[in-house]
Amino acid sequence: MILVTTCLVNEVPAVELDAAPGVFIFADGNIYSGVALEARGAEITDGDIETIEVADETVEKAKVLSAAIFSGTKTKSLTLKFNEEQPRDENGRWTDGVANEISSWDPQGNVPESPRNAGGMTSKTWWAWERGMDGNSFPGYMQAKACEMLGLPVPPNYEESRYYLGRGFGAPNEKQIEGMVNSIANSKPQPELYRGIGIPDSKYQEENTELVEQLKSLQPGDSIDMPLTSTTRSPGVGLWYAEDRSYNKDEPPVLLKFQEGANGVAVGAETSFYPLVKEVVVNGKFEVTNSSEVTMPYWARNSIVLARGMDDPEQVTVRGVKSNGEVPSDIAQKVIETLEKNPKDDLSGISPETLKFTNDRSFSMDNWGEAHVSAWFAQEPKTFHVVELKQAEVYRLADNG
Repeated sequence: MILVTTCLVNEVPAVELDAAPGVFIFADGNIYSGVALEARGAEITDGDIETIEVADETVEKAKVLSAAIFSGTKTKSLTLKFNEEQPRDENGRWTDGVANEISSWDPQGNVPESPRNAGGMTSKTWWAWERGMDGNSFPGYMQAKACEMLGLPVPPNYEESRYYLGRGFGAPNEKQIEGMVNSIANSKPQPELYRGIGIPDSKYQEENTELVEQLKSLQPGDSIDMPLTSTTRSPGVGLWYAEDRSYNKDEPPVLLKFQEGANGVAVGAETSFYPLVKEVVVNGKFEVTNSSEVTMPYWARNSIVLARGMDDPEQVTVRGVKSNGEVPSDIAQKVIETLEKNPKDDLSGISPETLKFTNDRSFSMDNWGEAHVSAWFAQEPKTFHVVELKQAEVYRLADNG
């Protein structure tokens, strides 16, 4: 714990740290930039100074936010007075707060850890969930089977999943699914979670379109069942999934935001096949607390391949980049030179402002001298439909021995 100076925000303490100038921490744990506060109708004036205590981990989080959006700009102590008509949830937080979370999110920043899992979920069960066989077959089956065991409506991909089960290797059984459901029920509360939902161009397009429209029609007080549902601890990853998997770019995709405190299970990054996803699986009934369209910038991810030219080794080619960004030739040259010296080297220092390289790749250099890296590209603001949820009930299955 450290002492910091504070100003009062409508009689609610808000602190500005010397270590994170321009970033304000509220008594309820929320962190907002001065820019975001002004955007929400704050009237900024000089204020009185007091002292309070702030946890070290909150200070570190504020430092990350400060580095991402202020680059060390110093501001003075403030008293903030807000427009009383600004919408708040039952905890006094701004209902469009996700816009601030996304705009301040940095692909190279830290993501909250998932609390230690409860027992009952084996590594084989997680393998079947995360990888499965032939892509997304086992997760679809596991969710559908959980619905059947819990007495909930079964998704339409159930029969197709049963076909893949017949092929044998790695197939989960009912006992494993029961263990996963109950492991979530026995788990510790998770941090805020996110799930992006678009309308992919697939044979389930009609069902997915109906689902998205149903989610957009939800109102505060409504509830939805979400059996064995994948989420992420990263708001940027959630938004990327929503946009990347939508074939209709004119329709706002959906971002689900789960309030802190939901039950869920996760696997450590060192054993995950997809460590960048920061996945948490939840399972229960959730109540809608807010639903609105929000326009905000976001980051798009690409898994790219860099390789030296066969005729001219000084020329570096880049593959895998979609229309959402480009890698400058001098940056590509620096990346491949760095990884040739050390395939596990940190690439964050090479990243320009609108392009961020992250170190969550499974491998860096292959036997062909190609560099495989994760790259995030800053995008212009886009409209998303944000539905905020809080857990109303966690599902549990009786142990049948």
